[in-house]
Amino acid sequence: MSTSLPDARFDVVRYRGDYGDDINFAITDSSGAVYDLTGGTVLLKVATSGGGTCKFIGTCTLVTAASGTCKYTTATNDFDTTADYVGELQFSKTGVVLTVADTEKNQPMTIRVKQDRPAS
Repeated sequence: MSTSLPDARFDVVRYRGDYGDDINFAITDSSGAVYDLTGGTVLLKVATSGGGTCKFIGTCTLVTAASGTCKYTTATNDFDTTADYVGELQFSKTGVVLTVADTEKNQPMTIRVKQDRPAS
């Protein structure tokens, strides 16, 4: 019997080895209002699930800073291993460092990396 969770329980589902595409984020406060990212930096921090080791930390590109949107362009080795991960965004600006979790679940986002993409 498989003990892995179905894909529907994950915020992001990827295929092992895929890279060069964007993962988009919209950052809001607890009331749902957009968080202005102007003048700041956003990092995506990904670790193995269950409090494991850090897989990577990558810098996001601000898309429309005033609207709280940013994206992370995946790199070659980011998701090279089939596994389940947790991720969070960290926003920093002079005098401010915020860790952004999934506000609906009040926990880090979940990421599943599946086997290689099926042949079409």
